[in-house]
Amino acid sequence: MDMKEQVYMLAIEKYKGIKDAAQSLHISPPALSIFLSNLEERSGVHFFDRIGKQFIPTQAGKIYLEHARKMINIRDDYEDELKKYIHGSSGTIRFGIHPRRTLYLLSQVLPRFSARYPDVELIPYGRTSLKWGTGLCHYQSHLGSSAFRIPLII
Repeated sequence: MDMKEQVYMLAIEKYKGIKDAAQSLHISPPALSIFLSNLEERSGVHFFDRIGKQFIPTQAGKIYLEHARKMINIRDDYEDELKKYIHGSSGTIRFGIHPRRTLYLLSQVLPRFSARYPDVELIPYGRTSLKWGTGLCHYQSHLGSSAFRIPLII
């Protein structure tokens, strides 16, 4: 996600000015100044009062910056969750298990699995072999366990 506008505004607030903010962003001060002027013109408000060389957020600026911080946090959370998903350390696994095996297998496997993969949600379905086999065919389950060979019809 491109959050350039929010990052630029938060940098101006952090450094209380254009020059140091621009340096931290690796852009020129005139480019950052033009960005701020265009944003203020589009919004119809000033986000910073210029007091000497310092930029102090106006009330509108404080509102903007509060929401910009929230947006950056949401982006960071999203990117963290996406990385976990991509690397297989988060998500949901639905699986069918025969009701007679449920208590024994789940009590043995689930605690260890959950300790190793805390961000993966396991959803067991106590089903007969035929029903969870059908669930696999219809993408309702990701895997299943059976003592019988089940023909998989796709």
